[in-house]
Amino acid sequence: MELAEEIIEEERDSGKEAKIAVSKFPRVIIEQGKNADFWKPWRKSLIVKVLGRTVNFRTFEVKLRELWKLDQYFELIDLENGYFITSLLNKEDYQKVLEGGPWIFQGNYVTISKWKPDFRPTKEDIKTTLAWVRLPELPIEYYVEEFLMKVGNVVGKAVKVDNQTLEVARGKCARICVEVDLKKPLTPFIWVNNDLQAIEYEALDALCFECGQYGHIAANCQKNSANGGGNDAQVNPVAGERHGIEARVAPEANPYGPWILAKQRRNRLDSRLQGTRTQGGSGLGSSNVVGPTGEICEGRKMSFSRRGGKAQGGGQGRYEQGETSRANVGR
Repeated sequence: MELAEEIIEEERDSGKEAKIAVSKFPRVIIEQGKNADFWKPWRKSLIVKVLGRTVNFRTFEVKLRELWKLDQYFELIDLENGYFITSLLNKEDYQKVLEGGPWIFQGNYVTISKWKPDFRPTKEDIKTTLAWVRLPELPIEYYVEEFLMKVGNVVGKAVKVDNQTLEVARGKCARICVEVDLKKPLTPFIWVNNDLQAIEYEALDALCFECGQYGHIAANCQKNSANGGGNDAQVNPVAGERHGIEARVAPEANPYGPWILAKQRRNRLDSRLQGTRTQGGSGLGSSNVVGPTGEICEGRKMSFSRRGGKAQGGGQGRYEQGETSRANVGR
C-alpha cells in the first residue's frame, strides 16, 4: 500500500513539473537541504478547525485554554478558511490535545490533526473526525468494553468507551468515541444479535437525511437531485421523542432522519462546569453528570466497572473528569 502511494505521489509530482515547465510564471525553488530547517520549528504543531462553522478567534483561543488545561502556555495562530495552528513543545501537552478528544466548542467538534509541510488551508478538506455515538436502549448486560469497542469498529474506528458507560452510571444509552469518515454515509443502524439497534450521533447536525453524509442537507443533495426531489424538508413525525426502533419510519427503506441526531439536553450551569459532577438532592447516591457536550446524564452510580469484559468488584463507583478507557494500539 505504501509503495502504491509513493508511485501515485511521484506521478503527481511529474505532472506538476510538466505543468510548471510550460508555465509563463517565474519559479522559486527552496535549496536542497533547507526544507528540514524550515520545517523544524513546526514539527510539534497541530492544525485546528471547528467543524461546520466559523468562530471568533479570541473567543476560541480562550475556550481552548479552558478545555485543554495544558502545562505550558501556547499561542494560537489564525490561518485562512477557518483553520488555526498551534505549536506545543511539551510532549505531554501535544499528546493530550491530539488524543484527548473529542473536543467540542459551542456544540461543534474541534478537529485536530498533525501539521504537514506545504499545508494550504483552501486546498484542505476535513475527511474524518472523532465523534461520540450513542446506542439508545442497548441492553445493560452489553455495557462491556470489549463488545462496545467491537461495535465502534463497525460504526467507524473505535477509539474509546465513555467512562460512565463502563461504570454503568447511566442506562439510557451506551456511549462510544469513534473516528467517522465524513465522506461516506454514516451508519444509522446495526444488528445486535436478532435486534435492530439504532446509532445516534452527537454534534453532527449538518447531516443529510437523503444520503446520510455530513456537510449538507437533503435539499442540496446530489442524490436527491438525481431522483427528482426527495425528502427536502427532512421531516420525521416522531422526531425528538425517546422512541424505539419500531416507531421510526421504515428503517430499511428510509434509514436517515432526525432520529440519527442525538438530542442534547442543555443545562443551566455555566459552560465552564462541563465535565464536572453535581450531587443530586435526594441523598440516596443519585447524581446528575454534565457531559462533554453540555447534556445532563442522569443515573445512579454502580459499584462495579465493566472494563475488559469483566465486572470488577470494589467500593462505590467513581467519576473523574475526562476519565475514559482508551483502546490499546494493536489490541
